Amino acid sequence: MSTLMTRNRFRALTAGLTVLLLAAVSGCALGTTDAGPPPPPIPVESDTPAAPADAPSAASTPTSRVHFPWQPGKPELGIQVFWADTSKDTDQTVQLKINRMIDYVLALDANSISISFPFNTAGPSASAVSDGSDTPSPARLAMAVRSAKAAGLRVTVRPTLDESSLTAVSAKEWRGTIHPSSPAAWFQSYDAFLAPYLKEAQQDKVDTFVIGTEFTSMQPDPRWAETVNQAKTIYSGELTYAANWDSYVADPINIPVSRIGVDAYPPLKNVPDSAGIQQLVDGWNSWLDGKATGPLPNALFYEVDAPAENGAYAHPGVWGNGGGNRNLTTQANWFAAACQVAKDRHLSGLYWWRYDLHQDPQTADPQHDRSDSWLGRPAAQTIRTCFDSWATGG
Repeated sequence: MSTLMTRNRFRALTAGLTVLLLAAVSGCALGTTDAGPPPPPIPVESDTPAAPADAPSAASTPTSRVHFPWQPGKPELGIQVFWADTSKDTDQTVQLKINRMIDYVLALDANSISISFPFNTAGPSASAVSDGSDTPSPARLAMAVRSAKAAGLRVTVRPTLDESSLTAVSAKEWRGTIHPSSPAAWFQSYDAFLAPYLKEAQQDKVDTFVIGTEFTSMQPDPRWAETVNQAKTIYSGELTYAANWDSYVADPINIPVSRIGVDAYPPLKNVPDSAGIQQLVDGWNSWLDGKATGPLPNALFYEVDAPAENGAYAHPGVWGNGGGNRNLTTQANWFAAACQVAKDRHLSGLYWWRYDLHQDPQTADPQHDRSDSWLGRPAAQTIRTCFDSWATGG
């Protein structure tokens, strides 16, 4: 993705973006935004996650189970859950937030979640990575994995390099431009960081572990083969890789994993806000055709999102700085098009970015929340319609 996109996506990931559970959301025809009122709204992000005193008063366990369970050959109908941990949260508070999240994604008729969480590096040329104060421990991660599995959800774990130390050096730096002074030392450090999370994934039968996310500059390095081989000595589940949207179509990605996913933010230039769903579908397909034409059963969209503002089609990954006025319809139409393309091209799944684990489902303001949020907006209804339609062959 572009530097600006990445910067906007991860600078405030610890914020307490909130959501309202869609227990009463009604479906609408895929590709339309006026078949019914949007789900109830969501609250504005705060600057910090909620303290334990503000913990949700949720049930001790999730109250629902998956409507369309995943099984081999079926699509992953997914939500990306981002979790920047905080020491303010006790284990009890974390568990309540996990339960709230699970009930919410089940109300969307999702059958899968991917848990993305941050880890750190000292700068663009640093040769080491490490956990940070906001990196969930393997034990905390296990709480989310076990609860999700108990509810019948397919679970992916996806460590994602935080970019704060990168953009502090230059606005042009992001995880896709890192250039360690010693690549060998970087991979050694990265392998050591991953090991306890792979062990947890093995212990709790995580379905998929994403071995790397958006490391565009590092993708050609042959050391990935050793990283994958080492991971396989710890974890017997599926290993995948998440490529950035531009690299996915432009570069050969020879990391030896079972599937290559893509964080999908293709800019559609010169497409007006008034464009219909089919015009957007054509634009998405034109981008994907740069990789291959026809079905792509070994690919999946690991991230899809767009700002709810005018001009979003030209910069779907630039959130908050696009300058456009609020436009809830463009976002919903973008989601409908992405879903249609994923179904038509027989992708193995789609994950919507993002649900923040610290989200509170009590209040909302869809007209004033961050532009990248889809929660409580018509796009949330589009997500549920997408999942229902895809799962039932519609």
